[in-house]
Amino acid sequence: MGNSYCARAYAGQELKQLPGGVTWTTRLRSNAALHSLPPERTGKKGRPRVKGDRLPSLAKIAATAVFSQVTVTRYGKTETIAAAVFTCLWYSVTGKKPVTVILIRDKSKTGFNLALVTTEKDPDPARAIERYAARWAIEAATAGTCQAALLSHGCVPCFSPGSCSCSGGAHRARL
Repeated sequence: MGNSYCARAYAGQELKQLPGGVTWTTRLRSNAALHSLPPERTGKKGRPRVKGDRLPSLAKIAATAVFSQVTVTRYGKTETIAAAVFTCLWYSVTGKKPVTVILIRDKSKTGFNLALVTTEKDPDPARAIERYAARWAIEAATAGTCQAALLSHGCVPCFSPGSCSCSGGAHRARL
C-alpha cells in the first residue's frame, strides 16, 4: 500500500464531493500523479475521457515553468518569493474536480522548494501561500490542547501503542 493508497484513504470521498464555497489547500507530494485536464469531446462514439495525459514530475514541470515574484506574509515575515501556478487534475484524490498547483521557490535559483495544491478556482497565489502558512499556528495550538488533555487524564503522551503509561492507550478513545 503506497502513498497513492494513503492519499485516497486519508482524503476519502470528501475531496471529490466538496460543497460549493469550501476549498482545500495542502502540501502536494512530490510524486503525486497529476493529469492534464480532459480533452474536448471528439464527436466519436464511446465514453469521453475523464482525465488528460499524465503530467511529468513536479521537478520537470518546475524546470520549464515561468515563475513570477509574489509578496507574502508568512511565519511573521513579509518576503518576496517566486511562484509558478498551473491547473490540472489530481484524479486519484479529487476526481474530476480541477486543482491548482502552486510551486514555490524560496531561495533556490532552479526547481522548487514546496508544492501546494488547492481546490480553489483561480486562487491568488499569495493568498493561498499565506493560508497554508497560517495553519502552523492552528497546529501548534491543537497540539498543545491535546497534550494538556492527555496530561489532565494522568497520561504521558505517547506515539506508539507499546509506550503508553495509561491503560493500553485508552486516552485515544477519550479524545
